[in-house]
Amino acid sequence: MTIPEEPMPTTYQPSALELLKKPNDFLVMIPKAGKLPMLARKMYNSMLHSTQIQILEIRNKCLKLDAGTFFSARLTDLSASVTANKSNTIDLVKDYLSDMRKLEVDWRAPDANSPVVWKSMGMLSEVDLLKRDGAYWVSWSYPPTLFEAILDMRVYTQIDQTVIAQLTSYAAIALYEICARYKHNPSGLTAKQSPEWWVDALTGTAPKIDKKTGVPMKRREWRKFKESSLPGARDEINRVSDIEIELIETKTGKAVTSVQFQVTFKRIKTQKAVRNMSSEILEQAGKSDIPLSMISSFLNNGQSEEVMLYGLRALENRTNAPHLPTIANKAAYLKTVLFDADARVKHDDQNQPSNKLGLPKEKPVKSWEETRRAEVIEEFLALAKNIQKPYVLGAVDRLRDKGLLTPSTQRKLDEESWEQGLLLHEAVIFYAISTYGSNWLNDVTTTH
Repeated sequence: MTIPEEPMPTTYQPSALELLKKPNDFLVMIPKAGKLPMLARKMYNSMLHSTQIQILEIRNKCLKLDAGTFFSARLTDLSASVTANKSNTIDLVKDYLSDMRKLEVDWRAPDANSPVVWKSMGMLSEVDLLKRDGAYWVSWSYPPTLFEAILDMRVYTQIDQTVIAQLTSYAAIALYEICARYKHNPSGLTAKQSPEWWVDALTGTAPKIDKKTGVPMKRREWRKFKESSLPGARDEINRVSDIEIELIETKTGKAVTSVQFQVTFKRIKTQKAVRNMSSEILEQAGKSDIPLSMISSFLNNGQSEEVMLYGLRALENRTNAPHLPTIANKAAYLKTVLFDADARVKHDDQNQPSNKLGLPKEKPVKSWEETRRAEVIEEFLALAKNIQKPYVLGAVDRLRDKGLLTPSTQRKLDEESWEQGLLLHEAVIFYAISTYGSNWLNDVTTTH
């Protein structure tokens, strides 16, 4: 297999503000020999994220995807999500690219009794660093087995790369990724694993080999690892991420026989603000970064919990939506959603528009479907043109298949002028299904 002379062009670039959908089987990576440095693991996440975005573009263009497919991105773009302090990182990243190709890793999911999924499997099959127009580009491909898992993506964990960028130890990164797997689990508990399992999973170096016997030596005892590496990793995750974790040990006598972590969303500790709120409201509030005092004010002024839950869930979905820019003012966004939702819920109950939040009586209340379409159109139009385009290309293919592709539509595509009309309609549908699934028009106020 040869590396192409030019990197594969792409209109997408990775962003530190977007979520990586990491296959669960990629969460626990145990080097068999040598070392997987913290920076290399961050870089690998960034490359996976870039790969997923490029796969979407390739599929939209109906191009071939196989294990020989190469992906590429500017080195500066890949390293943007590696560290919160970007100074002097590119030179360090270069040193790790070849190591990622050579390093053999045991891969497994963090679930109970999960076996090693792939044993001694390399992270990349090919990687090269090329200079093009004064900028460094990275070009890479994956081993066939790993590539199939990346394409499959049925079971994955959302990893916030803005959190990863702020973590400063390998143990913190590995522990955060495992705990992120369970943050939506009703129990909020990771799987129970042996102490030795956790030492392996949270250590970026392979066990040392006994020179006399050639057998891997035992790692540090759990007690020593817990004292030296775990406190800093736990405290860092609790400080910079959206979750808080707590160590739970099971003992037989004095011996620790199993270890797991309690994972909870952060909550603002303001007794006055939370006294009239349900546990569901508190949980959603912990995900939203909206002050509890503001939520309490809405509830005290007659806002229903049903509508408040809907608004907070809508804010969470919008915040976590792939490819969308950061919401500049979450509080203002929530108020807008609550305004529309409150009017619709009260219209259903009273068969007339409500004026409690100032909705003019003479205006008809929008249906859920109308409001949802308007929200998604607004989201889509807020994207950069280069991110909109793959969805527009998918829409063009749909129109062509329906026999509705006209010279006027083709001209709009060529001129990148698709802000209205049939082309926008089809592109928004393509975007909505890709982002939210086929049920994107379902009324969530009736499903919770």
